[in-house]
Amino acid sequence: MVSTAVVAAFDELEDRLYEYLDNVELVVGDGSEKARLRLAEIEVPTIVSLVRSLLREHRPDAAGHCASCGHRWRGWWLLREPWPCAVVRKTHEYLTNPDRVLLVCGMEVPEAPTLDRRS
Repeated sequence: MVSTAVVAAFDELEDRLYEYLDNVELVVGDGSEKARLRLAEIEVPTIVSLVRSLLREHRPDAAGHCASCGHRWRGWWLLREPWPCAVVRKTHEYLTNPDRVLLVCGMEVPEAPTLDRRS
């Protein structure tokens, strides 16, 4: 059983994260052009860095399981999350078409060789 202190700490952490996301959405939806530009300059790199970090942490190990996701017991068996885990699947679901970002902004998609971003 999880202690009430741990639950309260998690709730506070979760509240702060949702507050941050709510504020980002507020600026995007209702902010001035200057505020949206400032948000893009400062917060978008932070969010991109976060997603890259999550993907690095959730790489498959040598056995084909997520190196970061936890283990769980099912009866006598210790189960590990197969890769791609829920974090990678959900990220892929949202970011499946990376050219969409350029197209939405009215920019041409460059024809460049694919870079290895895994390092």
